Amino acid sequence: MSVRKEEPRNRFDEALKTALQTAPAEGCPEPEEVEQAVVLGKRFVRWHQVMDHVAACKSCLETAQTFEKLERAKKISKMAWLKKFAETHIRVDDGLRDGATKLPKWCLAFLRQFSFEAPAAAYRAATTNRQPAVRVASPPLENSSVVSFPAAIAWRETPGAIGYEVSLEQSRPGIGNGFETVAKAVTERPEWVHGARIKPGRRVRIRIRPRCGDLELSATTVETAVEFRTLSNKQREQAEWAIDAAPAAPLTAAIVLSALGLHIEALKAAERIAENDQRKKLEAHIASKIEARRAEMGD
Repeated sequence: MSVRKEEPRNRFDEALKTALQTAPAEGCPEPEEVEQAVVLGKRFVRWHQVMDHVAACKSCLETAQTFEKLERAKKISKMAWLKKFAETHIRVDDGLRDGATKLPKWCLAFLRQFSFEAPAAAYRAATTNRQPAVRVASPPLENSSVVSFPAAIAWRETPGAIGYEVSLEQSRPGIGNGFETVAKAVTERPEWVHGARIKPGRRVRIRIRPRCGDLELSATTVETAVEFRTLSNKQREQAEWAIDAAPAAPLTAAIVLSALGLHIEALKAAERIAENDQRKKLEAHIASKIEARRAEMGD
């Protein structure tokens, strides 16, 4: 004899049951965290905690599945672009080639990873009466990386400044080990020959604070801190290859240089591409990276 399942007593009970089944669990992660867990996988520091929650929460599971669909669509779009790129620019009959230029094998990884998607807009902190103290001119602020760190640092002069306190910091080996000061000085001019030996593959931070005779002016200026990354020896070789190859293979060179954080050099390479829709998209992509960099540095 079959046992009849008890029906909800009324519509209110049925609606309440449905709501409880679909409601987010207490302590749900933010949607941004779910997205990072889906996109980055185990590279996301909270992947285990977020995915454990997603497995037990119907609402967050649906959110994760939505992000998975979006991510798959992005990959399909990227592969379609790469296929079109390969058909028009890359030949593999005699090794990997861009036009008549034979490409190193490592170029393929840069081409596969490239996307025209604009980087996320950097958060620009709101200020009241405080303004950025100085703007670094050398190394160029628009680049997030440098092939080799220059022996001299230069910045725009701050009106009313009688001097500058400046220091140079280098990241310690290993992840999360912070920075160490490698040189510091007080200078009257907006330039400084630091004499420090900056190692390849490190993050470098420049700190500059104007010294003002006017107490009121001193109270409204802030220290400027700008970060760069020095390329590793392998990345330096890749950048030098791309710069040399730009006249013959400008599209590949621009993609490689942009990926390495050398955005100014990437734009120069892109200018060598014949006028077409692809060049416009590439230039807009690089320009958006420069804008994000400026916003990140508070410029």
